[in-house]
Amino acid sequence: MTHYWFPDTTVFRTFEAGNQLDWLATYLGDHGRWTDVIEDEVRKSIRAHAGLGRVFDERWMPDAESISDTGESLEVERFRTVNLGGDPKIPTQHLGESMTFVVMRQRGEYADSCFITDDRDAYDLFPRQGVPTKHSLTVLQELVIRNECTAEEAYAMYVKAWEAGRGFLESPTSHKYFQ
Repeated sequence: MTHYWFPDTTVFRTFEAGNQLDWLATYLGDHGRWTDVIEDEVRKSIRAHAGLGRVFDERWMPDAESISDTGESLEVERFRTVNLGGDPKIPTQHLGESMTFVVMRQRGEYADSCFITDDRDAYDLFPRQGVPTKHSLTVLQELVIRNECTAEEAYAMYVKAWEAGRGFLESPTSHKYFQ
């Protein structure tokens, strides 16, 4: 079975803020997937993060997965409100994470896939629900292992993104974190 990566909007924004979207594109290769909600969030983020336009201009993500089945729609809403604490009056709150979860768990072709997020709640919850999960810093560590960048370059990207206001799930103090 093919392994796919489902990055959350937070990850796209982090790599854009660190000026290293190319690294994310390299990491995802032809295994990157997203839902139409994440695609829409990334598209809307272009206003504040202009570099994200490259994701669309260079077409390095395939057509987004959609939900049209009533059962899946109900499961998305249940997961959004019950598991992630989304407010029923704010229908977009945690919608991207919830839709991604349902697609990954209920569609057999994505059974061996991994969610990538810098959202603390989703990062903590998804593994407890049986979904392998990574965050931007683990992606950077893997890029170092694959010799796509050095530990020093990964740390410099982290610092740049952090200084741009991006939040991380861990706080490396030097390049050694990435070795």
